[in-house]
Amino acid sequence: FPPRRSSDLAAPATDAAKVALSLVPERKAITPGGTLTVALRQVIQKGWHTYWINPGDAGGPMEVTWQLPPGWKAGPIQWPYPKELPVPPLMTFGYDGEVVLLMDVTAPADAKPGETVTLPADLNYQVCSDVCELGEDHLDLALPVAAAPPPADAQTTALFANARAAIPKPVDWPVRFA
Repeated sequence: FPPRRSSDLAAPATDAAKVALSLVPERKAITPGGTLTVALRQVIQKGWHTYWINPGDAGGPMEVTWQLPPGWKAGPIQWPYPKELPVPPLMTFGYDGEVVLLMDVTAPADAKPGETVTLPADLNYQVCSDVCELGEDHLDLALPVAAAPPPADAQTTALFANARAAIPKPVDWPVRFA
């Protein structure tokens, strides 16, 4: 796939790729020293799938490499529950339809309110149906720095609430093996 660029806050890719990718910030700005969650939204064409962090017997997970300005930091992908994707005789785990992967981005304390920072991300992934294709993409997230966090809008709030609800939670169940 040829790389696609997105400089709008949440502009999805516009070509007929097997996976349309976009970066969506939870809020429209970040504060100096603040942390903001960013969603990597995948809209996957019908009949195709991408992979979880543990793809199973075959496949490869989404890899995000941020090219951040000095002082900026990005956390790991927060992976939602996958689906079982049997490909007899193999078993794989991943996503179809739409999936949202969350990552936290932290601004340095000396980020200047009123500036807009561009956060570039290089993406590598595998998308499969009866055949598999390697995909690579490049997205830019333009993120204003604000003195105070702006309110979230209802549509973004719902996207992030649903994404967080799909992330496995730690449990403290007792485990015994025999």
